[in-house]
Amino acid sequence: MNDETKIKLQAYLDGELSERETREVSALLNTEAEAKAFLAELQFVKTAMAGNELEIKLPESREFYWGKIQREIERSEKVETPARGFSWWKPAYLPLATGFAALCALFMISFIAFNGGHAKIATGEVEGNGDDMGSITYHSDSDRMTVVYLFDREQDKMVDSDTN
Repeated sequence: MNDETKIKLQAYLDGELSERETREVSALLNTEAEAKAFLAELQFVKTAMAGNELEIKLPESREFYWGKIQREIERSEKVETPARGFSWWKPAYLPLATGFAALCALFMISFIAFNGGHAKIATGEVEGNGDDMGSITYHSDSDRMTVVYLFDREQDKMVDSDTN
């Protein structure tokens, strides 16, 4: 027996079928023992449930209880208006924003190209250490940084003599 037949038998028991469907199910019950056994089981469960079902009393009237549920459903179905965070950003402004971004990028590239190549490299002595220490200073105005490299001249002389 398939699920559709079981559902029809349950609807037959509850009196939910039309007259034509009721006649069909009655004919089915006369011919099939499995359908008759399933209907008997459904009748047993129905009587057992009806006699042992707890009755719950609501503190409010029926109309107030269902009205409260209806108000909650209506409240949750209301469409909330979105926040106006980025309302100025629309597809119509996209070409303008793209042009502005390109102009800013062009300005930055030209600024770096014209002012970025001014770096100075200087060599000199470290104060107070005599002839054994040397230094190289790198200064870049565009990067706003200065790097000082200190080195040992004696070790530098030994490396030079080893390579010759």
